[in-house]
Amino acid sequence: MREHLPSLLIRAGFLLRAGTHFFHHFKHFLVVGLVNARSWPRISSRRSRAKASITARNRPPNIQQSSTVWKQNLCKTDEVAKCRDNIYMITGPARTGSTMLVQLLRSHPEICSHCELFSPNKITGMTGIYLQKSHEQPDFIEWLSRERDRDPIKFLYKIALDSQGRKVVGFKLKHDELVLPEYTALRDEIAGDLDFRIIHLRRENLLRRFLSWHIANHITHTTLAVGRQAIPEVPPVRLNPKKCQRDFETTEKREKEFRELFAKHRSFSISYEELASGNSDKVSALLSFLEVTPRELTTTTKKLGNDDLRKAIANFDELRAHFAGGRFADFFEDA
Repeated sequence: MREHLPSLLIRAGFLLRAGTHFFHHFKHFLVVGLVNARSWPRISSRRSRAKASITARNRPPNIQQSSTVWKQNLCKTDEVAKCRDNIYMITGPARTGSTMLVQLLRSHPEICSHCELFSPNKITGMTGIYLQKSHEQPDFIEWLSRERDRDPIKFLYKIALDSQGRKVVGFKLKHDELVLPEYTALRDEIAGDLDFRIIHLRRENLLRRFLSWHIANHITHTTLAVGRQAIPEVPPVRLNPKKCQRDFETTEKREKEFRELFAKHRSFSISYEELASGNSDKVSALLSFLEVTPRELTTTTKKLGNDDLRKAIANFDELRAHFAGGRFADFFEDA
């Protein structure tokens, strides 16, 4: 047994070295395998993303497309340059004749003129094919209003600015709406789109504007009369001097704010007084600004309210005394 011991020790050493060598190889194989295994999800992920990218390219445009894409899609049926250069927006305070201006522009055969497309409630004042659809389908306006609220930018470029074969298309969006938080995205979109031509509408006498607003919102709840509709009779009203002053200041502040916001746009300024008096030179200049054929414009809207401020305002003398010597005193001079 003793003579075989050296041989057994040699064989045991050999087996030990072989086992150690095998262990190191097995360990290396195991580590490499685990590393490769960890890379499989990344490879799979890259393939999935590539597949998703291909699928996305083949998928129809979704509702979250950028405004540029919507405008390009809108222009497919028209000349691109013309489509991107024939849009306008009327903006200004309430009770400055915006509906009258919409109706005047609507009488021009080259202009598609919408009214309250972006009112806080449902859409009103659409024209053309959309007005026809609203007559044919009783729930069309409700459905379209929901679509507008779901994606106002898509609605802006797909519906509001659909020229319907006319040379120019536009709508009104008053300061009252532009200041609302829910209109922030729409306001920023229009402010950033320099293709818009902006028509700034104002009223020179802010007292008459506030009086008209007060009567429409608190007395008659009527904003206009058309055709043969009767003009509501309104008794003299009392106006709070502090509310008057606050309204004058707010109106001026908003006018300044939105003139600055749209300062880079091509713009045109016109007043209620110029429209109501039938100032043909100013109307001709407006049509030239929109680059349409000169012609006479007509409207069926009728003027509301009493021209005599002394008869319309029960406490006229009190108001006049409150503003005497101040920057708003001139509003009482044309009484």
